[in-house]
Amino acid sequence: MIVGIFIGLVLAIPIILPPVLFVWYLNASGIRNVIKQMRTSRMPQSQQR
Repeated sequence: MIVGIFIGLVLAIPIILPPVLFVWYLNASGIRNVIKQMRTSRMPQSQQR
């Protein structure tokens, strides 16, 4: 039974991991963009790049 669980995990992790990483990447890049927009909207016009 333990061998079956181990084989199941070995097969399931590579199938589940790529979509999870993709969603995490989208979330992280979205948070970064929001922070970037907040910083640019708070800066005075003379300091914007």
